[in-house]
Amino acid sequence: RDWSSDVCSSDLEKFMEVARQSHNYRQYLLLLETGLRTSGLIGLTWDAIDWEKRTLTINKALEYRHDQHCWRAGPPKSKKSYRTIPLTAKAYNVLLECYG
Repeated sequence: RDWSSDVCSSDLEKFMEVARQSHNYRQYLLLLETGLRTSGLIGLTWDAIDWEKRTLTINKALEYRHDQHCWRAGPPKSKKSYRTIPLTAKAYNVLLECYG
């Protein structure tokens, strides 16, 4: 999702400045840089990353099933959710930090 039409860049900069103090900073950055849904982000596995092409393939999601009281890995929410997206330099570097 392109947040630029909804939120001005100065607001995002302020948010990220505060978020740097959070243990969730990397997740916030990846969500904003990639446009992923939370379920797509937490469903990521390392094999979804093409380090050479600097892309990320979304082919699964992780969601909590309240009625069953458990987490379930499964297909993304919709057919459009299956996609390969280019990684920005920021997103690539954060993933590399986590991987390394």
